[in-house]
Amino acid sequence: MRLLRYTVGGAKAIEEPVTLDFSENSCGIKAIYGANGSGKSSIIGSVGTLRNCITIPGYLQDVNVQKYLLGEINKKVGEMYMRVEFEDSGLAHSYELTMRQCGGVLEYDTRGEYSYAAEFAKRLITTTQDVADPNRLYEFLHRFRSDIKAIEKVDGDIQFVYDSYKISLDNESTGLRRLVRLYSMIERAAHGDIAFIDDLDACIHEVYLKCLVEYMMEYGKGQLCFTTQNISLIDVLKGEKNTIDFLDEEHKLTIGNHPTAAMY
Repeated sequence: MRLLRYTVGGAKAIEEPVTLDFSENSCGIKAIYGANGSGKSSIIGSVGTLRNCITIPGYLQDVNVQKYLLGEINKKVGEMYMRVEFEDSGLAHSYELTMRQCGGVLEYDTRGEYSYAAEFAKRLITTTQDVADPNRLYEFLHRFRSDIKAIEKVDGDIQFVYDSYKISLDNESTGLRRLVRLYSMIERAAHGDIAFIDDLDACIHEVYLKCLVEYMMEYGKGQLCFTTQNISLIDVLKGEKNTIDFLDEEHKLTIGNHPTAAMY
């Protein structure tokens, strides 16, 4: 399964629908740039909302969930719209979810092929997961930190083995902890799933960040979409088609590889 387009409107700061187009994306990676407050996080967060609505039974009927979702809807338009278009075995499918606020009550309706959407939504990754296999985590991190000799998991605690000592994950650097949290999402994207990550560059050194994206470009079988402020990634992505989008302060999305530094 492959994501073709994702459209969202009425999500927090975003009023008019914006569409992320992956249909002509050449490497499965899309970076979303934009100033603070432009709505980048709203796009990524809405993907998690759509995934939960499709995959969790009774999600939209839960009273606490409804209160949360009412807070996610843009107050001016009073309606949140999400549409996903994807292909499976060469066939195109779509699914839509519209939520609206009516007198403080959440109302919603859907449109599309739910059975296909349910299978597709399982492939959407929006949150980190616990590390199940420390050996695979080591293979991933060793590309960034060659001084790590092994990784052990003892009573649920991850420990990093160096030449003459061990360090618990809780005592490691902020950047390494961030890489560990991202690992489960990047790993699944590398094996065919679709990961959406907000602020990929948060707490990660520029060298690691480039290696992370290059890793996905070289080994990724799935898709990765992320928000970032780090314009150094332009050098990594600019040779690939349709990998860089820019969201301006009016929440309008400019699609394609543009001179992002100038657009800021």
